[in-house]
Amino acid sequence: GVDWYREQVPHLLRDQRADGSFGTAREEGNGYRVMATSFALLFLRRATAQLTVHPAPVIITHGGSGAEESEATSIDRGRVFVPELDGSIDLDELVERLREDRTGRVVASAQAVVAAVPVDRRVRLLPWWFRLLEEGVPTSSRLFAERAIAEETGLPAESSRARFLEWWETWERVNQVAGPDVDRATIAELSALVADRTQGLPLRVAALTALRRTQSPEAVPVFLATLADDDETLRALADRAVRAATRLPYPFDPRADETTRESQVAVWLDWWAREGEAWRVERHFARLRSDLEEARGVEARAAARAAIVALGAPALPRVEAIIAEGSYAFDWLLVREALTGERGVR
Repeated sequence: GVDWYREQVPHLLRDQRADGSFGTAREEGNGYRVMATSFALLFLRRATAQLTVHPAPVIITHGGSGAEESEATSIDRGRVFVPELDGSIDLDELVERLREDRTGRVVASAQAVVAAVPVDRRVRLLPWWFRLLEEGVPTSSRLFAERAIAEETGLPAESSRARFLEWWETWERVNQVAGPDVDRATIAELSALVADRTQGLPLRVAALTALRRTQSPEAVPVFLATLADDDETLRALADRAVRAATRLPYPFDPRADETTRESQVAVWLDWWAREGEAWRVERHFARLRSDLEEARGVEARAAARAAIVALGAPALPRVEAIIAEGSYAFDWLLVREALTGERGVR
């Protein structure tokens, strides 16, 4: 708990020579004073300079607009611009200072860095804070890291380092879901994350947002279930997602009282009970028909046919209609045979 570097400063300054150097005159001949001066300057810098402030703010070019503007943070480059310092702090250097600081003074600098980062980007700081959960880190720095990580993950501050890292790995995987070309396992994982309240709100929000990006009809039941969630943020996101997916005008107010919300959700659930299965199959069928008709090669066509067959009996009337048109008759005959059980898809 003692900052020995600062404790030694008065003694070093007392022994400094008039020309600014350190070391005694009688040792001048063997280069000792040069070495002593260099070491003293390094020591004083360690004692007085907590962090290096890089004067130029980070400039980020936003694609499409051609405009340039100063951004409060450029975490991907490992620096954060702190307005009150009028400069950027290097995150690697900050973590090293926090790992060495036994007095707790550097924590104030870390808190300033967090405050300078927009709320929706603070989660990107987590990889640096994870390094402060290792053995030997001063208590003040570790407590800061635990609080910062807990705030961004929504997990309890007393969670283990392994639990925090597991959360981060899941977060990164969820945010890599970029569009509609995802498999059923990914849809199932995202759906489970949205429903799992032990994951913390930020990850549930990220999973719901990723689920919306998939544009999968399988996501609609998840959106409908989330309309009844206790958290208003999730309810609002689910409302926007289900409206974008279905284009239906049923009202829902995520900020309304519980009784009102229950009656509004009931309207959505009634629609799903009556028409949901047909709606789901129709959405899947339209995409899969395009996949089959654009498929090239035996294996690609077989995979497209199998996906249509997986929709089950509700797809049969649509298959019959296509056969009646005479379009791609051979493939569609195979699909019909599989759906009716006459023989499997070849």
